[in-house]
Amino acid sequence: MQVSTISLVVALCAASTVAVAAAPQPHGGPKATTHGNGPKSTGTTDSGATTTTSSTSTNSTTTPTTTAPPLNPIAQKISNNHGLLPKVTALLPKGMSLDQATIGYKNQGQALAALHAAHNLGIPYADLKTAMTGITPIVGPVPPAPTGTAPTTTPTSTTPRLSLGQAIQKLAPTSVRSTTEATTAEHQASRDLEDASTPPKPAPKTTTAEKR
Repeated sequence: MQVSTISLVVALCAASTVAVAAAPQPHGGPKATTHGNGPKSTGTTDSGATTTTSSTSTNSTTTPTTTAPPLNPIAQKISNNHGLLPKVTALLPKGMSLDQATIGYKNQGQALAALHAAHNLGIPYADLKTAMTGITPIVGPVPPAPTGTAPTTTPTSTTPRLSLGQAIQKLAPTSVRSTTEATTAEHQASRDLEDASTPPKPAPKTTTAEKR
């Protein structure tokens, strides 16, 4: 009888162990792991399939942009005149921009006359311009103006401004007749402006009789 009781207890214990092992395990919450650039979460659906979601973070950089300074009014007029621009460009000193060459003058004629005079006499144009306007032109790249400000046109020289004839007399050899040379340069400038403002003449029409 004692043996039968022991056997029954062993059998009940074995049955309990099997039942516990066969019972469904509770589903745990999704496990979140972090790899690389962003978080990745892994979970199990009711059907037993495994799902994985991930997010990636993107680092963006902004490249600063620089804006070229606007042209002075005289340079703007010349650059918009396609008939005048090539002539003026041919007179510019090497490495000097149109804006730097013309800033500070009263009008196009005065700037053109100074360019012609320097070219005719071999005078350094930067020196001639400084004598006439008090502004020394920059040769080469012009540094950008501080943010929110316009390029300055303040004279860089406190010397009294000279006329073209006076500037020629100061910078050219004593043998040069400054008044005559100034007049010549002014006539050249006037001719450039006149030619640039005159529309080109249309080509003559060829008649049938002329073709024969």
